[in-house]
Amino acid sequence: MDTSGIINQLMALETQPIAALQNQQTTNNNKQAAWLSLTTMLNTLQNAAQAIENPATFMGTTASFTNGVAGNPSILNLNATANIAPGSHGITVGALAQQQETVGAQGYSSTTTAISGLTSLAITNTASGKTTAFNQTTLEGLQSAINAANIGVRATVVNTAASGATPNYVMQLAAANSGAVNAFTVSTNGSASGAKTGTLDFANSASEATSLGGSSAYASAVDAALTVDGISIKRSSNNITDIIPGLSMSLTALGSGTINLSNDVATTVKNITNFVAAYDSVTSFINAQETYDPTAATQPPLFADSTLQTIQTTLQGVFSGAGTGIGNTSNAYGSMSDVGINTNYFQGNTITVDTNALTQALQANPTALQNLFTPSASGTGAASTYSFVSSLGNATPGVYASTMDSAGILTMQLKGAGAAVTMTNAGNGYFTGPAGSALDGVVLLASSTAAGTGTWTFSGGAALMVDARVKNFSSYNGGLITTAENSLTQNNQDLQTQIGRINARAAQMKTTLQQQFTNLEKQLASLQAQGQYLTQQLNYLPGWTMPRTSNNSTA
Repeated sequence: MDTSGIINQLMALETQPIAALQNQQTTNNNKQAAWLSLTTMLNTLQNAAQAIENPATFMGTTASFTNGVAGNPSILNLNATANIAPGSHGITVGALAQQQETVGAQGYSSTTTAISGLTSLAITNTASGKTTAFNQTTLEGLQSAINAANIGVRATVVNTAASGATPNYVMQLAAANSGAVNAFTVSTNGSASGAKTGTLDFANSASEATSLGGSSAYASAVDAALTVDGISIKRSSNNITDIIPGLSMSLTALGSGTINLSNDVATTVKNITNFVAAYDSVTSFINAQETYDPTAATQPPLFADSTLQTIQTTLQGVFSGAGTGIGNTSNAYGSMSDVGINTNYFQGNTITVDTNALTQALQANPTALQNLFTPSASGTGAASTYSFVSSLGNATPGVYASTMDSAGILTMQLKGAGAAVTMTNAGNGYFTGPAGSALDGVVLLASSTAAGTGTWTFSGGAALMVDARVKNFSSYNGGLITTAENSLTQNNQDLQTQIGRINARAAQMKTTLQQQFTNLEKQLASLQAQGQYLTQQLNYLPGWTMPRTSNNSTA
């Protein structure tokens, strides 16, 4: 009997459900791969949104310098780091900042030999008047002690002798930073000559040679001196960041000219185009997942997935204007289409950008265009004193009725819907929307807390709201995609548990069947042996003839 073949067939029947479970795991894996692809695209979209969501950095600035004398080299380098009002500024650089350097005129042949008569050296910061004394008596000792003290003065021992000649070591002291505020004076005490101020003179008597030669200021501490739009300015450094906010200047030479500041339209258009392209990638992916192909053996992994449909609807709501409040009449541009960004409703709600129209809109009214992508607000009545500060992107855009009572409690209510929101008073005129409310995370500054009513119009900004929604999609705490992925992972684990149980049951069944068939074969062998024995015994009986079996019968 082919017991092995019989057992294998029974095992195949017992484990047959595993194939269906493994197919479900494959389906789940394909869904997880699709979610991973979408997450990657959403991350790209989020990065693109973050490049244009901040009102302070939405519009870059191009800075250039025109020399007052044609053909002369530039006198400074410029770097614009934030939104700066376009315009021109005249500038004249009359002096460059430099650090003080003091060098001894007399040298030593050794850095470790004690300087005869020297008992101490003191360095005094001219601006603060703070004095630090050093009791070392060798050049090497002074160098180490001064540098270790970290007092804003660096000490260096320099060999000024020609190559191969007897060494001639001199002391050099240099301010760590430029400007008059970092100037210093030096004084020494000798055993015979007493104190000497303002030099590196280590002589111990008037008749002796000056050990370090009555030092001189090799370079004086000087402030940078410049005039900007007729205003005289001094700075201790040539690297200046606080004259025109957002503009860094590095002075390199003396001279005059004009600083030209203009909106960086090209970069802003590129950033917006990148944002739209990233959105389109997400939209195209979702459209492909939701497209039914009657000729295909299988449909896309996320076909008819409700979570995917929610993501699509949420993002489309932002761009349609319903989610951003960009339709407010307070803004010169009421919709994306006003600036050349159009939704193709018959092509899967993809978006195209007319770069010429976008460029013209940006040049004509950069603030209004910025308000389409970054959060903004405006008010009337008492609300006209409420300045928008920031938003997390979770608030509901729209027109709010505002009420400030006599106790300084500010209440906002979205017109036509929603409960009243009592803003949290953070002090100093700042109010914050409570978590979970219609104005969740919105911060405003009230210049007046006098009682009054008004209207406050809030626009969420498409870029910030897309960023916030993508964060919510992928949040580890209840995000749509995270929940879907976790569900698939758990389902795969449950399926694997079922597969394990079936395999364990089949293995036990196989062991049982093998034992049963082994016992059966033993019994059959025993019966066969008994039959043979009986046949032999019967053959010994007198007159016994083994019956013959025949398929033929007689009538």
